[in-house]
Amino acid sequence: MAKVEFSNVKKFEEFLYLCGKCGDCSLAVKIATSKSPLSHPCAVKNVLGYEAYDARGRIIIIKNLLNGKLEVNDEILEWAYTCTTCGACRETCLAVEGGIDTPSIMEALRRDLVSQGFRIEKHLSILENIKKLDNPYGEPKEERLSFLGNELSNIPEKAEIAYFIGCTSSYRTKEIALAAVKLLKQLGVEFTVLRDETCCGSILLRYGYVDEARSQAERLVKRFNEMGVKTVIFTCPGCYRTFKKDYPEILGRELGFETLHLVEFLDNYLKDKNVAFEARKSEVVTYHDPCHLGRHLNVYEAPRNIIRLVNGLTLVEMETIKNFAHCCGAGGGVKSTFPDLALKVAKDRISEALETGAKILLSACPFCKLNLKQAANNGIRILDVAELLAETYVGEVVEVAPKVVEVVEVTPGMKLMDYLNEHVEIFKGLRVGCKFNYEIVDWKTQEPKLKFYVTVLESGERPKIKISKGVADNPDVTIIISEPAAEKLVECKERSEYAELFGNFFNEPTDEEYIDVILHRSTKELMKMGYGEFAREAGLI
Repeated sequence: MAKVEFSNVKKFEEFLYLCGKCGDCSLAVKIATSKSPLSHPCAVKNVLGYEAYDARGRIIIIKNLLNGKLEVNDEILEWAYTCTTCGACRETCLAVEGGIDTPSIMEALRRDLVSQGFRIEKHLSILENIKKLDNPYGEPKEERLSFLGNELSNIPEKAEIAYFIGCTSSYRTKEIALAAVKLLKQLGVEFTVLRDETCCGSILLRYGYVDEARSQAERLVKRFNEMGVKTVIFTCPGCYRTFKKDYPEILGRELGFETLHLVEFLDNYLKDKNVAFEARKSEVVTYHDPCHLGRHLNVYEAPRNIIRLVNGLTLVEMETIKNFAHCCGAGGGVKSTFPDLALKVAKDRISEALETGAKILLSACPFCKLNLKQAANNGIRILDVAELLAETYVGEVVEVAPKVVEVVEVTPGMKLMDYLNEHVEIFKGLRVGCKFNYEIVDWKTQEPKLKFYVTVLESGERPKIKISKGVADNPDVTIIISEPAAEKLVECKERSEYAELFGNFFNEPTDEEYIDVILHRSTKELMKMGYGEFAREAGLI
């Protein structure tokens, strides 16, 4: 057996030896101190059962490949492609800030294997399809946009906004692309599509074929630049991640245009529009976070915000959500390499969805929809968010009745927002960019009465902050405060008094007055960001 050079893996070698083998990457569950919505993070290991398939086991195997105790063979080659690279393992890893990046390590291993001739036959067929037909499915490239029919002639050939459809929605989940086109037209958005759209190369990167993916990137970026496009919208998180994260890395330059997922675009676009969406009947829905959109690009709230715009729907969350959401099983090349494994993982996710009592499982990814739908076997309706909005769109609401002056009750949460805006010294010591959520809850039911978040814009003795209603994407911490506790906090005259009372509510809570804190980053990372100063003053640590 020829010696294998692991030049790409060796770039991560120091991280391999930082793994403490604690097992949180696959064994972590919701615990009282964190209350994080997680349960056994590794969706693949949950199905296959063996240590080799979680991050700890993968790191052990890779270390043994590096030191020569293991040799590359067919078994190792197949094992390398059983990881969906979803990134759930990083969310519970405390070895380094942000967790050991096992997905990137696995992709580095695949690059090394491919570069030295270790290739899976099925991948070579897909590579050939992309080279000859511009899509991995082996479908005729001239039929890529045929599903649009006469609608294509109504889409201008040039516009500042472009919708990149992607291979999966062009050939397998056409209903998502049709819904996106319909919705953008309903909302009066002027956009274009590439008449000569090709595969973005995402699957090539996941397999380890970087040079071939770079060729795809060059072609597409050049076309968008030539067209004068300023914003590219995606319904496929895989394409989106490839453009936003991978292209700048493999091309070594900026793209020259903005990239957004459709849910991000709509979340911003609809904020100042009086548009109504109405479900045909009242139903419970739940939402699955696509890994490339969520953990890879930190988009969690935008899809939830626009789901809540639909009157008649109640959004109920699954056991594992947002950065702790279980993978659907399709990513990282697993769906095309091991379709049975992908379906087994998806069935676990379907079970989670059914436990909520939801009749509709929503997502924002054609690949997730495809895999989840195949696993659901008609047990629950699977819809993309684009489809939901397109089918519930009512239109712009025109107010004709005279406006009535409404007396708004000033709630404890609103008082706390005003108080924090005035007493910015409370945030002294925090680094610029710190972001944390507040939930002011009913003390009896613990139901949120008001949600807002604080962003630190400038640090100093009196930092500059911004307070926004809603929930932040990728916050550092979430602070849950009962309404009676909030009422008392706003009576504090200075920071030290506020910190002492905050600590009392956290350390010695009562039925009515309590504070809870959920950490979304490691304690070590939070300390570096400046949270330790207030935490010590409040007696939290």
